[in-house]
Amino acid sequence: RILANRPENDMVRLELARTYFVSKQLEQARREFQTVLGHNPPEAVRKNIQNFINEIRRQEKHFWVMGRVDAGAFYDDNVNVGPDSDIIDIAPIVSGSDVMETLTVGEGSKPIASMGGFLALSGAASYDIGDRRGWALIADGTAYRSFLEADAGEKEILYLSFSPGVAWSGQKYSVRFPLKADHISQGDAGLVDTYGLAPTLSFSWGAQRLWSCMLGACAEIRDYASLDDRDGSQYELSCKISRFSADYSRSFYGTVGAFHEKTSAEIY
Repeated sequence: RILANRPENDMVRLELARTYFVSKQLEQARREFQTVLGHNPPEAVRKNIQNFINEIRRQEKHFWVMGRVDAGAFYDDNVNVGPDSDIIDIAPIVSGSDVMETLTVGEGSKPIASMGGFLALSGAASYDIGDRRGWALIADGTAYRSFLEADAGEKEILYLSFSPGVAWSGQKYSVRFPLKADHISQGDAGLVDTYGLAPTLSFSWGAQRLWSCMLGACAEIRDYASLDDRDGSQYELSCKISRFSADYSRSFYGTVGAFHEKTSAEIY
């Protein structure tokens, strides 16, 4: 009513814009903020309005993506996990009058030392379907590669992981339903591929939501490249409980989990 009679009253218009903002009517809020900006307000007021407009842009953003790069160097004195002795004691093997109680480690199985380095790339993305709270498409991935000296090159590791899925977030609860696919190679040879599903449920409680819990599950199939008896499936359950300090500057957490692995050969 005031603005109908005095449309130049910027103080009232700012209160109207802030009311629109708090009630999540972002387009109307932006329109009123822009009107006040057009009247050349004082610098302090202009900065405050710009902060509101930036927040409106952030809340209207449906897509976000993040990435990370890690690199490092290391020294490994036993990159092939070889035995630490040239002689290995075994249970006696009797053949006629001969008794064999030790084995000699071959040159190709002795420990190999190597300088090395690694490079890791990881990223995640999310696209909101409609409102910011609700359903979203999600994806994350990781690529890791180690580099060793020439005589240990066959022990270099390549790890690839990709997890697309959907997620839902509410005021106190959020759930994620990602598929997962992993690949591990050593040298030029593939080791194993895994495929599965890893849903999680997260929620918080308390007056300030200082407590939170994340329940996770995972079911995956493991397909080994050259060891068919090792093929199988694995199932996991986990629970992580966190407690935040009143100002959210610190957190303490604990995790408990259990898994069961079923393979084609019982030895594994």
